[in-house]
Amino acid sequence: MTPTVAYVSVLLAATPASSAGRPDVRVVRDGARLTVSNPERVADLFVAVVESSSVNSTRYVRPKSRWSTAISARALVHVKFPGGRLLRVIDAANRAWRTTLVEELLIVVPSDAWPDHVMLKTAKGIMSVTKYAPCPFAQLTRGADLAVLDKEKQRYGDARLVCGED
Repeated sequence: MTPTVAYVSVLLAATPASSAGRPDVRVVRDGARLTVSNPERVADLFVAVVESSSVNSTRYVRPKSRWSTAISARALVHVKFPGGRLLRVIDAANRAWRTTLVEELLIVVPSDAWPDHVMLKTAKGIMSVTKYAPCPFAQLTRGADLAVLDKEKQRYGDARLVCGED
């Protein structure tokens, strides 16, 4: 086989895998699914929220039982990573961040408070983290079109102010 044919074969073999790796992003506001214009960006913003979390709350939250209720909430962001995605997640002892293969992320965005926990589905089960930085969350709600949930249109703050962006 010539080098050109080998290169084309590798390129063709790799193409389905790269499209299969695109995140599946579902955003719901007021019970209605929203169109997400840039799912990759929303997924990246959600990852930033998880990676900024400093407390693993799995022991206290019981995320497995919470997941089934959360998945049908009236306002949420749910991301599925086909084949999984490696994230830095705080360990159960809250002492170090560990690289973890995550299949799904889920956060409920309540209308009367900041979200408390982010849930992560892995091959080993469901875990949860909390105490995330406000800037990544403000960017996520803005990017997912959830930034405006109250009548004053200031519910989660303006990402430009929270993050010091111009």
